[in-house]
This record gives sequence, structure tokens and C-alpha cells, in this order.
Amino acid sequence: MVLAISVGETDVVSVLAVSGELDMTTAPQLFDAASDLVDARRPRLVLDLDRLTFCDSAGLSVIARVLKLVTAAGGALAVARPAPIVRSVLDLTGMSDVIRVLPTVAEARAAVGG
Repeated sequence: MVLAISVGETDVVSVLAVSGELDMTTAPQLFDAASDLVDARRPRLVLDLDRLTFCDSAGLSVIARVLKLVTAAGGALAVARPAPIVRSVLDLTGMSDVIRVLPTVAEARAAVGG
């Protein structure tokens, strides 16, 4: 499985653009990228999931872990532009009730304080 993560930063918010497949094999990559940002005192994160083509229970679990990580650091997390298949998984599992899911990166950035 392949996962690519690129990080874009503004003054306050970091946007992690995630593409590929988020599963048991690749989930640690996302957690490590988020952890690195939190460790660098950048706990306001947006996950841009427009190009995520697959997300299983391990992917959902890592998103929940990232939420816990940023919240503990006094930050915030939002999901932007989830691909339709990913949005379905977020909705079916109730994750979209816990994590802000927004249609644009700009709205997600604003939601986390950017």
C-alpha cells in the first residue's frame, strides 16, 4: 500500500495533504507526520483527504489518535475535502460527529484557528 503526505504550513495551521491508501501498513506514517508537527508546537492541523482512495479501520483509528494528540496539546483538528468513499466511512462510523469535516481546506483552516 502507498501513502503520500505533504505538509503545507501557514502562520498557525499545518495542512497535511494525504493521498493513496490509509490502512494498517500506512497509518503510522500519518501519525508520525502529525506527531512531528505537534512536537514542533504546531498542534492546529487540517487533514486534506481529497486524494485519499482508501481508509480502513486502522486509518480511522489513526485519525482518532491524531485528534487525541492535538487536543492534548491544546490544538485542534479538522478534515477537509474527504473523497466520497472516505466521507462515507467517516459518516457510517460516526467519526464525522467527533471530528469537523468541511468541504474546503480554507474552511477547515478557519475551523482550527487559522
